Amino acid sequence: MSTVNTTGIFPSTKFISTNSLGDLQEVVGQAEVPNIDDTLVHDGVTYSATGDSGISVTITENASADSIAYNSTSKILTIELQSGVSSRTQSEIEALYSGAGIDVTDAVQIAVASGASNLSSTLTAEPLTGGQDYVAPTSGDLEASTDYILIKRDDLYDLADSEKNDGRKFIWGIINKASDVWAGLGDAPDNLTISKTTPSSVDSGTALQQTYTIKAKYAVSGLDLKDEA
Repeated sequence: MSTVNTTGIFPSTKFISTNSLGDLQEVVGQAEVPNIDDTLVHDGVTYSATGDSGISVTITENASADSIAYNSTSKILTIELQSGVSSRTQSEIEALYSGAGIDVTDAVQIAVASGASNLSSTLTAEPLTGGQDYVAPTSGDLEASTDYILIKRDDLYDLADSEKNDGRKFIWGIINKASDVWAGLGDAPDNLTISKTTPSSVDSGTALQQTYTIKAKYAVSGLDLKDEA
């Protein structure tokens, strides 16, 4: 006689248990967040990395022209300013950054304080720390962006933990529990009726047999259960 597993009926079934504190023991996914815990502020300009630790910011003087670049290998944001650092304002830094490529703007965010104060000095490589990278819940049982319906095993009729992947016991536990609930309803549904007979002796008295009757009334199309009036 073939075995019917619960996972063969419902492929997405996950057998999960909570610990004594009610935790699922899942790997917790984490969205990428900026380095807000330890940002770098220099002369009224705030620098924060976007979801990547190990980035540093360098401000140097350049004899020819202003420029801004991000080296993804060494994770250094370099800002080169013409004509002496002390003559450059916060707003000029912001304008330079806003015109940079996406390799720069995707890596580091810049926020300028009110006012237009001159920068007082150059800046050697200063690290941006405190950010958190994206963490995917790849090691957990539950899939990301997926809806689950979670019920306690004890809510299914007579289903032991060792029987949870026995599809026969799983389905029977649902049907029998549902029939007991339906029998206790004062105003039972019309479009889904569930009943069962009194157990009777079969197999020369070695077993009992019980018949469950489930009747479903569908809407005209779609073979979906008809709503109750």
